[in-house]
Amino acid sequence: MFLFPEATINFFFGAKYVSASKALQILALGFMFHTLLGLNGMSLIVIGEPRLNLIGDSFAALLNVVLNIRLIPAFGLEGAAIATASSYFVANVFRSFWLYKKTGIHPFSWNYVKPLLISFALLGLIQSLHLKVPNIWYAIPVLVVFLGVYFFLVLLSKSVDKEDVELLLAIEKRIGVDLRIIKRILRRFV
Repeated sequence: MFLFPEATINFFFGAKYVSASKALQILALGFMFHTLLGLNGMSLIVIGEPRLNLIGDSFAALLNVVLNIRLIPAFGLEGAAIATASSYFVANVFRSFWLYKKTGIHPFSWNYVKPLLISFALLGLIQSLHLKVPNIWYAIPVLVVFLGVYFFLVLLSKSVDKEDVELLLAIEKRIGVDLRIIKRILRRFV
């Protein structure tokens, strides 16, 4: 959705909605940020601070309304997308701040940051190529190459923790599939 919003919208909704592609791209970026920090809200609930989620969400909702009032007349659909993405950003920064203040917990270990930097570098590289993707079927091979290069670079950067391997082993046990090849590869990089 972020790399090829036109192809995505065309595939799901048709060519007459392609004009919303910039808004989809903005929303996708906002949701990427939410995915990056979104579990911090659940962590606040776990430590007994759900009211901080309420405060953060209320502040984000208020910000969303104010930004919509200011940005929609000037930028239309893209203004609404900017308002929503900004609200995601503010709510998640608020949660992360309070989680860190209350517990000292933050998600930014070096092994968490390295894959983020790799993914943003690859996203930037693909964006800089200005690929013209006429439909979703041309985007899929680009996505496959992106994921392959991403996982290779994550392995090379030694960003896989022992906990990641334990999670893989639990998944392997749960679904009953032998992931011997993947485990052999991971042993070289952990």
